[in-house]
Amino acid sequence: MQFWSAKIILKQNVHILLPRHIAAQLCSNATQSVNGQLQWDTNSFADAAKKKGYSCNVAEIKEPVSCSSNPTACRDDEICALATKADSGVVQWQNNPKFRAHIGAAKNPWA
Repeated sequence: MQFWSAKIILKQNVHILLPRHIAAQLCSNATQSVNGQLQWDTNSFADAAKKKGYSCNVAEIKEPVSCSSNPTACRDDEICALATKADSGVVQWQNNPKFRAHIGAAKNPWA
């Protein structure tokens, strides 16, 4: 009787359920260690693990929120700098749609 590793079986069909330790084996094949932290690999094992809802001890990496993309991350002076522009010495509201939320925050800081 020949036993197949989870890796070989999963390459053939990622939906096969294997007995005992499948989560550990799947996670082992789905992740890689980068600078001491587990990250998802870019392969069918990672896709299968995510589909099954396994976290595989991968830390969720959240991108920092920047002031230019979200006015709630801004100080008051930063909101004003992004919401306005100076044209020939006259300060007016920015016409770039990227900063529409900043203009709203500057006009109504208590909203």
